[in-house]
Amino acid sequence: MLEFRFGVAMVGLVACGLFASSIEAESLDLTRQLSYQQFRLQVIDDQLARLRLEAQQLGAPERLLKPLEDGTLTLKRPDKPVRPEQPATPQTTEEE
Repeated sequence: MLEFRFGVAMVGLVACGLFASSIEAESLDLTRQLSYQQFRLQVIDDQLARLRLEAQQLGAPERLLKPLEDGTLTLKRPDKPVRPEQPATPQTTEEE
């Protein structure tokens, strides 16, 4: 009877240990995911700052950026394109 109790106690301890290690592994996985998301957020913030600077350098007036970000400025496409669509590389013909 004493061996049975000892065996049950050992099985219980092993089960608790396995359960604790699985919880710790899940916690580490969630911490890793959170760290990656924070890194991606920093990358996106840097990209936003770079694109905002590029927009200002290209001549977008500061007064248009805020309404455009807020969604209060409506943009309308022109009826016909300003310049016709052209292939990126010119087509060449080879003469024999």
